[in-house]
Amino acid sequence: MRVNILCDFRCYRLQDGSIWTTTPFRHGFWCRYLAEFSDVSVFARTSDVSNLPPAAGRVDGENVTVRPIPLYQTLSQYLRNRTQIRQCFSQVQNSREAVILRAPSHLANLGWRMAIPCHGVFGVEVVGDPYDVFSTGIGPWFMRRAIRHWFTRCQQKQCKEATGVAYVTQRYLQQRYPSSKNAFTTHYSSIELPADAIAERPKTFSEGVSKIVTVGSLDQLYKGTDVLIEAVALLIRSGMQISLSIVGDGRYRSELQSQAESAAIANFVHFVGEVSAGEAVRAQLDSANLFVLPSRTEGLPRAMIEALARGLPCVGTRVGGIPELIEDNALVASGNAKDLAERIRHFLTSPDDYNLSAKNSLSVAARYSSTEISQRRNNFYRSLREATDLANQSVLPQPQHEVD
Repeated sequence: MRVNILCDFRCYRLQDGSIWTTTPFRHGFWCRYLAEFSDVSVFARTSDVSNLPPAAGRVDGENVTVRPIPLYQTLSQYLRNRTQIRQCFSQVQNSREAVILRAPSHLANLGWRMAIPCHGVFGVEVVGDPYDVFSTGIGPWFMRRAIRHWFTRCQQKQCKEATGVAYVTQRYLQQRYPSSKNAFTTHYSSIELPADAIAERPKTFSEGVSKIVTVGSLDQLYKGTDVLIEAVALLIRSGMQISLSIVGDGRYRSELQSQAESAAIANFVHFVGEVSAGEAVRAQLDSANLFVLPSRTEGLPRAMIEALARGLPCVGTRVGGIPELIEDNALVASGNAKDLAERIRHFLTSPDDYNLSAKNSLSVAARYSSTEISQRRNNFYRSLREATDLANQSVLPQPQHEVD
């Protein structure tokens, strides 16, 4: 049985028809669905290009296809492509295939009504919280409140109507987006660490210039990179010898670079840009003394789990699933640069707490290399496949008998 997945990530299509992305959602990511489904079809917004951006990886491949949705970023662009988008969704609605919405996602919100097959069975993988994504301070949109309400209500209804719901957190997202009492529910992370992703030993405290690293998209400000730059400026002005590496790219990069220049710390802030998933990201983490993720919203952050796996102490905010990953003394409220600076200072000047935190990092990361994650995930996929099979049997036309 084929599974159709609706989600938000950007793809690039070359003239030969191959599909590529700079995100972690490459071919290997989608192969996890093949444990229970014969084929995977991913709906994704796609733009045609003649040259690929740096660090792009192939998405389509054996048993994995992409159903390109015309790239749109504004309402007017969506309206111009609305007919073509509806046609793409109608192919699924008229099928007997399985459907999974990866939420929050604008495509998931559209497909929730237009791409659910006639049997009405579908699953939801809840990977984030739109209420926090569109909270105050993220983006200049005057319609932010309306957008936040629409996304949040859609996701709440999707979870209530779904046959099965899987969450990336153990508790947080379940409370805001509960499933129906009859739904199959579980939790698992989208990340499953290979053996070589986990360091043999934790980082140890060292004197001298300290390097801070953060990893995340700069397409929006919900990762709190602007707050981190402000915190680093406070620390440098106080006399600390530190530098900051920002791994990731997006439309806010120039604005963040200007912020660093205005704060007179441009020489201490390095914008690395996009790097390939895997070894390249691990190299950035291994060269750092501390990982910081001051997000305004999160599901369960992949970047922090990868940092934990390198034995790095981590500082983060009390949002989403971050408190499920790091100890309380490494948490701060989102948006507070002064408190963030003090937490960073604490770990970079306290050998005992630094070493203990690094040791805890590896212990937490070990949970994401176990077979338990894949077992829970495969159980979810199996329940959806079986429910789809059962629903298809109930809507099959009755056999016609010949009359003698």
